[in-house]
Amino acid sequence: MLHTDPVTDTPPEVPTKIYRRPDVDPDYDTEAFHWANLTSGSRATAFWILLAPYALANAAGWMSGWHRGTPPPDPPNWRTLTGRTAIRAAGLALTALFLIQTVTAAVVLPLAWLEQEGQIDIGPLTITFDWLSERLALTILITIVMLVFAWLVATVSTKSHFAEVASAGISSLLFEPSGLGMREAHEDGRDREVEAAPDTEDPAGAAITDARLWTVHPILHRLRRLHLGMGLLTLAATIYVVIGTFEIWWALAGLGVVGFIWAWITTHRPEEKWVWIVTGWTPALSWAAFLASVAAIWMTSPTEWNLDAVHAMTFGVAAILGVFVALSLFAGPLSVGALVLATFFGGVLGTTIGLLVDKALKTDVLIDHGVGWVAVAMLVMILWLGLVAAVLAFRGHPEAELGATTPLPDDLRTKILVIIRRVVLEARVLFYGAAAFGLGAFVYVMVTVYLHGQELVGSSAGFWDTFNAGLEPGALDQFPIWLINLGITVGLLGPGYFAVRSVVRGWRGGSKGEERRRQVGILWDLGSFWPRWYHPLAPPGYGPRAIQDLTAQLEAIGPEVILAAHSQGSLISAVTIARTGRPTRFITYGSQLGLLYPRMFPSTGIDDMVEEVSTLCPSWINLWRSTDYLGGHYVSRGHVDNRRVTSGSGHSGYEPTPEYRDAREDLRRSPPPPQASPSPG
Repeated sequence: MLHTDPVTDTPPEVPTKIYRRPDVDPDYDTEAFHWANLTSGSRATAFWILLAPYALANAAGWMSGWHRGTPPPDPPNWRTLTGRTAIRAAGLALTALFLIQTVTAAVVLPLAWLEQEGQIDIGPLTITFDWLSERLALTILITIVMLVFAWLVATVSTKSHFAEVASAGISSLLFEPSGLGMREAHEDGRDREVEAAPDTEDPAGAAITDARLWTVHPILHRLRRLHLGMGLLTLAATIYVVIGTFEIWWALAGLGVVGFIWAWITTHRPEEKWVWIVTGWTPALSWAAFLASVAAIWMTSPTEWNLDAVHAMTFGVAAILGVFVALSLFAGPLSVGALVLATFFGGVLGTTIGLLVDKALKTDVLIDHGVGWVAVAMLVMILWLGLVAAVLAFRGHPEAELGATTPLPDDLRTKILVIIRRVVLEARVLFYGAAAFGLGAFVYVMVTVYLHGQELVGSSAGFWDTFNAGLEPGALDQFPIWLINLGITVGLLGPGYFAVRSVVRGWRGGSKGEERRRQVGILWDLGSFWPRWYHPLAPPGYGPRAIQDLTAQLEAIGPEVILAAHSQGSLISAVTIARTGRPTRFITYGSQLGLLYPRMFPSTGIDDMVEEVSTLCPSWINLWRSTDYLGGHYVSRGHVDNRRVTSGSGHSGYEPTPEYRDAREDLRRSPPPPQASPSPG
């Protein structure tokens, strides 16, 4: 925006900053509002790519609705509540799947290596792998997994873009059994708008201008405890299955029922006192179950342990996740697609790490235990999405108004930009494809397991007998090795390499690391704007802090301001205008408010917000390009002056164009809008 080396007087500890030109512009006093430090400022944000599955799971809740402008029912009907319950239950299953995959990589493979080696030589000391060391190794490894998971929950879910939570506060938020204490724990340390956001309500389904979006709501505290409890219960159930105390069927049924009940009471009965009591005691009871399972290790003979059962637990948890994803169809196909993509990306990360550990230890056991299924499924998924993207790219958009669809240009670079634009703006179809593929794959795999289970034992109970047998190698048909290798190369190593590369490069200091974090930070611009009301392990939502700080900045400026907003800034600015009720001369460019966001988040009230803002801001000019892959569409709702930019290309570089300068001059010559009192919402 400034096209120069900017300067700022904002203190370094403040994440949002105001930049200015070092020289004086005779016509404009230009200030740039910068919020990237909320999404990519810290070096620790390089690791957020590993949280992408949870970001997608959280976004699934905000993507509910069957078509653009779907109004949420008031009060919610049974279909809406079932959809929200299923999305939250699927989030709990994703957390359980992460724990099972971690057990495979961090427990099963090291134990297989120890059994293969027989002994460990540490200098002159030789440790033989006998019955005592097996118990000790299993206890240490599973405890490390538990500690890492608890640290992850404490670090990620309590991180806030408001005031940071003190260490004592984190302990209280995670383990204090008092529901009242949890309800009164607010991360920003200030009184909340109780009338607008009562503690007893489930805020899911709130419109984008609802006051509850911009405060820390207790739903996050409840979900944090439920996910911590689900992780501990998953570890405990896995131990009990491995040492032969539980059959896999009982362990899986227990996890599925408990997860669904937790999600159900949180969504359907959030105001009940007993729901707060259950939520408050969940971590403590789950912790006790985990400690009891560890104690059971020392009362069991190692010869009875069945580490192959971990594979069956992985498959079973994935099956439970598939059931919840299918039920989320009540929320709409976009929610299903987001959960499917979250599942596949999470499976890719977990399986890739497991393969690396497997190869490093030279145990070579994962190919025979289901990795082939994950790799081939991901390969087919990528090919499916590629086919859908190709069809969309060459078909174009159905809207022909204002030149929204144009023939593909002859210039190769411009042609590629136009194709990318068409694919991104029709991203909902990609999510529809992901939903169709995910549900189809779930049905295919379950039918295959059922049929092969019958062939193994020759009875109708073969499905569960297959689970109880630990899904040993040969229980399922294996794909040809060339297809597995291709799936690993394309479906696993490709996305896995992207994630690892993003972490390694983003962790570096200096301008190169910062540039890489900002590149990945675009994902968080799009995906972590929303509060974490569906999955607490998603990256912290930056929207509330950005809107809070932008509101404060606008209040310090007089009515002569022209608010110019690019890309995601147009959403932040529009919400700020709607919330404050302050008329402003408004210019947007590269905005997703025209097509992408109303389609991807159909029930969040974005169209209604656009119409409200266009009423408040009669001087609203929107600039768009046909080569803009994110904002290449006009704003069709409200009374907006849409102008197509023919100079330049891509998503950036609007400011130097003559169309931008003309729009800015037109707004400067227009009279300032009359100022209105802030709206109560």
